[in-house]
Amino acid sequence: VVVPSVGARRHAEKVAAWGADAVIVQGGEGGGHTGNVATTVLLPQVVDAVDIPVIAAGGFHDGRGLVAALAYGAGGVAMGTRFLLTSDSTVPDTVKARYLAATVKDITLTTAVDGLPHRMLRTEMV
Repeated sequence: VVVPSVGARRHAEKVAAWGADAVIVQGGEGGGHTGNVATTVLLPQVVDAVDIPVIAAGGFHDGRGLVAALAYGAGGVAMGTRFLLTSDSTVPDTVKARYLAATVKDITLTTAVDGLPHRMLRTEMV
């Protein structure tokens, strides 16, 4: 099963043409490498453009987001950062504590890591 993650409609169209079984579409709210198009804008564009299942990612953390994604036509949601705080996660407790204490002001979008947009917790380095 091949399910690539993309951040643009044209990339979703490409991977669908290459035979992907589904596609994860991550909007700008997603953690890690991300684009600048909001999930609520990108998701319906991709759903309308491809004939494979579309999974929404980027900014989802509860049932309200799932309902919204389904309303936009997604088959479900993918969550990453949300699961960093679980007991199964190997993320150090000190990092988990920083996530739990974080506010919107503590999140930054930077290209300092590798030149590409990267959403992350603000640290002493960025």
